[in-house]
Amino acid sequence: MKKENYGISLLRIWACIFVVCTHYHRNWEVWPDNYTYFWFLTVPVYFLISFYFGEKMFFEPDFDKKKNRLKRLLFPYLFWCVVSWLVADRTLKGLALQIFTGTVERINPVFWFLCDIMVMTLFFMILAALFKYKKLPVLIILSVISVLFVISEYEGTLYRLMENMPYEVINSYGRIIEMTPFMTEGLLLKELKIPEKLEKKRWVALPVLLVSFIIILLFRKTILPTAGYTYAFSGLSFIILAPVTFLFFWLLPFDGLNEKVKKVIKFFSTYVMSAYALHWIVGKLFPFNSLIWCICLAALCMLFGALLCKIHGKPGEFFKKVCC
Repeated sequence: MKKENYGISLLRIWACIFVVCTHYHRNWEVWPDNYTYFWFLTVPVYFLISFYFGEKMFFEPDFDKKKNRLKRLLFPYLFWCVVSWLVADRTLKGLALQIFTGTVERINPVFWFLCDIMVMTLFFMILAALFKYKKLPVLIILSVISVLFVISEYEGTLYRLMENMPYEVINSYGRIIEMTPFMTEGLLLKELKIPEKLEKKRWVALPVLLVSFIIILLFRKTILPTAGYTYAFSGLSFIILAPVTFLFFWLLPFDGLNEKVKKVIKFFSTYVMSAYALHWIVGKLFPFNSLIWCICLAALCMLFGALLCKIHGKPGEFFKKVCC
């Protein structure tokens, strides 16, 4: 039986809440730069987590597993794009653009992340198949691509190639430039078994990771070069802090937690997709601007997703596919 890592489950909840904050708690002039940077870090972490736990599937010649993975991504993407479109737009052009990019501002722009995950999942699958599921050449190629993308964040070639494209295309597919390194980091952490190795030295690794995080967060503009081009997630600081954050939460000693607390963490982490999908729509209806509201908004969306999944019969089974 697969063991639950409650640190990662808590990280998924934290990432979800802070994504909501980036959309509905945006008084940038009030909050310190390091605090708001912390919010943006959640997106790279989410991509890293997604590909860390998908690594095994990429390198197995099992078509059914790959098909199920794509269906698990496609079903919620299409469903929530259509629901958002029915609420906010109801034009065929809007629907087509939302499905193609996942990021139409007037409909629901947050689904670019799922669009990018699907595109890169398919690309990784094809690449692995071309090399007959041999991990080393695939990981080397992905690492080289990631390095080239990071270089482009500083010198701008790929960004200049996309500058005349529509906003929706840039906001979705342009961000593949910035997300690919985090996806690759997830695969490498899994393949090299870094979390498992650090577990043996947990009480040394945890303070080192925490101190490293604080130093890089506070002094990133001094000790690291600033990316000259960005769609919000470029630069070496994100490249370093995403795996540091993941590893820190992985190593947190949650095995001794009270069972009720574990159930609460597991419950809310199960329904983070509901919060990602619904918070934009609900937030537009109730446009409050506070940290407490963002936390409540995320929690309410998760609870609503859980209620939908409790419906008996086929409707409940369907909602499990799009809310979990």
